[in-house]
Amino acid sequence: MSGGSANGPVTGQYAFKWTKEQTESFIRLRVENKLLFTGGRDTAANGYRLILEKMGLEGRVSHAQAKKKWDNLKTKYKECKCPGTGQGTEDGKATAGNWPWFALMDEALGKSAAVTPPCLIASIQEEQPGPSTAQQVEQGRDEDEEDETVRNRSKDRAGHRGEKRRREREDPVLQLLKEDMKYQREADERREAEARERSQRFFSLLERLAEK
Repeated sequence: MSGGSANGPVTGQYAFKWTKEQTESFIRLRVENKLLFTGGRDTAANGYRLILEKMGLEGRVSHAQAKKKWDNLKTKYKECKCPGTGQGTEDGKATAGNWPWFALMDEALGKSAAVTPPCLIASIQEEQPGPSTAQQVEQGRDEDEEDETVRNRSKDRAGHRGEKRRREREDPVLQLLKEDMKYQREADERREAEARERSQRFFSLLERLAEK
């Protein structure tokens, strides 16, 4: 990072040495004034100028150097947040456990989708390969078909139960009709039997009269 001397104007010959206090203050001010960085023309430059003025670094650090400082912090945070495969502390690289600004940057950027790639998910998938997307889709389709079959069976059972209940509700009426028909049939049979009996008695009487 190019910068000016501790007391002189900003030039390209000297690198400004940020202290821990200045770095912490810079991060906090950058987060507090994030609404100034809308992406519009000159908004970033004006935002960093305001931060540097509040820090008393105006004239010692340019807005371009401040932007570079912030970009470097974000890059380092991403590397700690999602280290490369097989990277450990023994290689001397900064990690989430030993980089002094990780907690502060995580508080500032941890919820940002742009700096939170799904590295943990990717690592898990590499270590424990799961079904492919096509397999997952096919499995989901099979499960949907099974659910549809179960729903159809439930509907069929419900329909059978409803039909049975309807028949049960109709049974008393049908029973009455059957009983009435049976009574009418028995009454008709009794009347026919009585008529036959009367006819037989009448013919018997005629036969006896004829014999006399």
